[in-house]
Amino acid sequence: MIKSTTIRVILNITLSLGWDIRQIDVNKAFVHGILSEKVYMRQPPGFKDASNPSHVCKLHKAIYDLKQAPRTWFHKLSTRLIQISFQASTSDASLFIRRSDDSVLFLLRYVDDILITDLVSKHCWSSTISYHHKAWTLICCQPRLQFMHNPTKVHWKAVKRIVRYLKGTITQGLLIKSSCSFDLIAYANSNLAGYPDTRHSTSGFCIFMGSSLVSWSSKKQKVVARSSTEAEY
Repeated sequence: MIKSTTIRVILNITLSLGWDIRQIDVNKAFVHGILSEKVYMRQPPGFKDASNPSHVCKLHKAIYDLKQAPRTWFHKLSTRLIQISFQASTSDASLFIRRSDDSVLFLLRYVDDILITDLVSKHCWSSTISYHHKAWTLICCQPRLQFMHNPTKVHWKAVKRIVRYLKGTITQGLLIKSSCSFDLIAYANSNLAGYPDTRHSTSGFCIFMGSSLVSWSSKKQKVVARSSTEAEY
């Protein structure tokens, strides 16, 4: 799965350098994958062979709802990208980079959506991008869509909770600013025994790329620290 930090870094670079950015939605992406193992399925309703009702179908290509479908689609896409001189990123499997003497191109893949940005000029632009978190909330909740074929009251309550959250935070977002500097600046801190019941401490950090926040985290520590120095280190 694509890392949200990668998205923010690419958007920051794109904005600061004035690159073009394009989004592609691959139509029926999962059916393009070629299966490497034998997979059989029951005859689908409405297409049963009346003379052989107990026979099963052998799949030659992936279909939706098949566990192997995302993997086969990614394998076919990545194999083709590497053939045309792209290099896979070592930090994020969904990022591919192609470099030449006078250009560089980034390609980000999330399921069947592709984001492409490439170099068009080398000077810094003065602009901003409003990076609203609600789009990524929908992405993070996308696994819930697997229950659409047989939803229950539990799933309906979960969807309504997501909608209420989006409505209550519609004015909030992360502003990514253009900058001529791509220096990484990190801040970290922790508190001692922030959880009074368990005496666990909390650690947090945030990382800026230029003037834009690209990564952050705050979580409870696994062990109990006996001093503020131990909580920090």
